[in-house]
Amino acid sequence: MFRTVPRIVLWIGIFLIILGLIGRYLIGLRGVSSLIPAIFGMPIALLGFLATEPTYHKSSMRGVTGLALLGLLINLHVIPLLRALLHGEPIPDSITSIIARSTMLFLCGLLLMVCGAMYVTAGWKRLRGSGSVDEGSP
Repeated sequence: MFRTVPRIVLWIGIFLIILGLIGRYLIGLRGVSSLIPAIFGMPIALLGFLATEPTYHKSSMRGVTGLALLGLLINLHVIPLLRALLHGEPIPDSITSIIARSTMLFLCGLLLMVCGAMYVTAGWKRLRGSGSVDEGSP
C-alpha cells in the first residue's frame, strides 16, 4: 500500500492543477480564486513525487495530509450552495464555480481518506509488531 499512495497523491495533485487551469482558461472563471485548485495541486503533486523516495516519504505524506485538510476546510462553504443548487433555489454564484469548488472539495476529501488509511495501516502494522512496515512509512 505504501508504494501506491504516492502515485495516488501525485495523480490527485495533477487533477487539481488541471481543474484550476480548465476553470480559468477554458470555462472563463475570473479572479484569483479560480486558480486555487491549481495552487493547491502544485505542492500536492510535488510532495507526491517526493514521497516516492523512501527517505522523504514520511515528511512528504505529512505535508500532503496538511494540505488536503486545509483544502477541505477552505471549500466546506460550498456544501450549502450545492444543497441550494439541488433544491432549485437561487444561488449567488455561478454554477461552474460551484462545480469546480465541489470537485476540489471531493478530491481533497479523497486525498485525506487515502492518507488516513495509510496512517491507520502503518499504525496497525506497528501495533501488531510485524516489523514488515516499509522503510518510509509514517
